[in-house]
Amino acid sequence: MKRLVSTLLSSLLIFTMMPASAEIRMSTICQISEYNPYDVIVREDTLYSLNDYGIDLYDIETGALINSIKSDYTVDSMTVNSDQTWVASSDYYRVRTYNQYLDLHKTIESFEYNGETYELDRFNQVKFLPNSSILVIASDNHLIFYDVETDQVKFIRGTDTSGTLQVSEEYITMGYTDSIQVLNHQGQAVTEIMASTPIQSYSMNQKGQLVYNSTDHDLYYFETPLSEAQFITESVSGSVYLDETGAFVGSEHSKLYDLYTKKRIYMNVKEGTIRFNEDSSRLLSIGQSITVYNAQNLKKRIQTIAIQVDETELIEGNELSPAILVKSKDSSQTKVTDKVVWRSNNSQVAYFSQNKLILKSPGKFTLKATYEDHETSVELTVKKDPRPSDHEWLKQQKQSLEKRRAFLNSPHRLYSEFSKVRGVAGQFLFDDEKLISGKYQDNWLYETYKGKKKVDGMMLLLDYEKREITEAEITKVFGKPKDTSNFSYYDSIPTKLIRGKSAIDESLISDAALYLINKKHGLIIFYDIEGNVVYMHLGESTKLW
Repeated sequence: MKRLVSTLLSSLLIFTMMPASAEIRMSTICQISEYNPYDVIVREDTLYSLNDYGIDLYDIETGALINSIKSDYTVDSMTVNSDQTWVASSDYYRVRTYNQYLDLHKTIESFEYNGETYELDRFNQVKFLPNSSILVIASDNHLIFYDVETDQVKFIRGTDTSGTLQVSEEYITMGYTDSIQVLNHQGQAVTEIMASTPIQSYSMNQKGQLVYNSTDHDLYYFETPLSEAQFITESVSGSVYLDETGAFVGSEHSKLYDLYTKKRIYMNVKEGTIRFNEDSSRLLSIGQSITVYNAQNLKKRIQTIAIQVDETELIEGNELSPAILVKSKDSSQTKVTDKVVWRSNNSQVAYFSQNKLILKSPGKFTLKATYEDHETSVELTVKKDPRPSDHEWLKQQKQSLEKRRAFLNSPHRLYSEFSKVRGVAGQFLFDDEKLISGKYQDNWLYETYKGKKKVDGMMLLLDYEKREITEAEITKVFGKPKDTSNFSYYDSIPTKLIRGKSAIDESLISDAALYLINKKHGLIIFYDIEGNVVYMHLGESTKLW
């Protein structure tokens, strides 16, 4: 016995709150024509873009170019202090400093300190310590602490500068292939983060939160450089970037991760490397160009997903269309059906076919759902159907038709007062022609001929009974039909059942069979092109047409 349920019924509760999608939709603020710049720094509404021969300044709200500085040589590194009063860059054996208007302040090729001269190397890195004018220069195995405002070298520390320089409010880090050296602001060693697999890239924000990804593409997070590593996720390749709020990690290929849930955030952004402004109100995708997005909708990022279950005990034979409920960071909830990957751990009890959950036989199973890297599951039980079998149900229908002149449990019968039918108008269209007109009450369409006051016929839609009845099952109970019609010549006949103003069923009918009930009334069985019963009609006429 098999029954069809085209929508999810009370067994699985579906919420209808929002459209069936949870992907973050980001609105574009502007687009800047910079092709894969080496580095990007955002301070308030100003974007500093480092390219081969200098630094370009843009307004990230409009995309307008504000200023541009050029160099005769490739610029290797740039930095901007916290209040934008100083900018520094490094190129070919020298460091240059600029004021807030990008007017050249000084070109430096060497420093004098304690009677010694320190020549700058071919490749240098520069970073301003947060909230200061102190410029940290990594050059030729030395860290040079230079106050741009007073033009004084504070001190110089010897260390391996072959790694990548980062700074925070408390620490300085130098990242190598197998470790990250942690120093204080006096250049003294504090600790060292050792990596079990080679480090591909790392990022530290001003708060001192730190992330790195390995060459195995595993992503790790440190609340501070002194804390234990937390594994976040895998498959993160290329450069990584930790935003200043400590909520997000961006990487290449437009991948963004939530550090709270340790899951990827799916967005409609252009292909590129993800970066943020200081308060993460703006998201940047850096690739063929720099696209600036309003990041407000990131508050809608997924926090949890759940399969909403009204009852944990289901009935065998049903086909269900499950959905999940997505709860976002802003506490909004979204019903999602699209792009959900469903699994059952026991295919003998329940399995999926064409996105339908088929409840095959009694037993227990775990229903699992995966959506945008988030997973959830629920334990369910399939129980034996307590209703009578198709054969027993048909026998009860036959008995009711013969004794009551009505379908099983129908509140009205043939020749009842039509005025007592309480319901909305209903129609049955056969090949676009009105065949039946009357009223719908409960599961039955009752008809009466024009000018008459009695119920002259009634129709039952088998979907209401959640059963699939075959011609063979009908024959076992009702025997051989008096008359039949086959519509294969016409390649089936379209029908439509209308309740009120809505079509509740549209089917293609391939066959119809007439049975006599007590030799006085006609029962017409309508079959679809798969040979299953769609409608059963009881009427006064003992002729098929």
